[in-house]
Amino acid sequence: MKNKINIILLILLSSCTEEITIVDTNINHNPQIEFISIDPIFVLSELDTSYLEINLFASDLNGLDDIERVSYYVKRENFYKGTPNAENETCEYSIENDAGYITTDSPYLFSANCYGDFDQNLGKICEELTIEECQGSNECIIEDDNILFYTFQLFRPFGYPHCGGFGNVKFQFVVTDKIGLEDVSEEIIVEIVP
Repeated sequence: MKNKINIILLILLSSCTEEITIVDTNINHNPQIEFISIDPIFVLSELDTSYLEINLFASDLNGLDDIERVSYYVKRENFYKGTPNAENETCEYSIENDAGYITTDSPYLFSANCYGDFDQNLGKICEELTIEECQGSNECIIEDDNILFYTFQLFRPFGYPHCGGFGNVKFQFVVTDKIGLEDVSEEIIVEIVP
């Protein structure tokens, strides 16, 4: 008789209970790179410095404020590095290949809530607009779901006397949170052309 009572009690408890999900707030989640926007082909100017725009969208289940920094590295392969020749006012090029990824002069991306191209009315790039300016812009878009990080990689002009380099540049991005957890992107190849 005792076994029957225990079985009936177990059935009653099972049918009357609701599924409860316990969330452990002490779990640390890796930040995630959601999307990277970068032109695969970038044409150098002959006279002016050129700026390659880089936008990276990231998320973190621990909150967007958990992302500590976003950095990037470059690797040049079959890259023609230019040297000015003052005698005949031309550029002389030699092939350069990096053994591994190297840091740039400014390896960190800046955070923003606005992205796009350029706001003609305000005379600013979208990433540098405040949230209020972005909301009033016809050319720019507000990012709500992820956090946007951006930078501009500069390239010297192609013509003499600057002799800017050209060829293939590989980019790799790393998003790091406050306790050091990371997400590393795949290699992204950009062809720099004169």
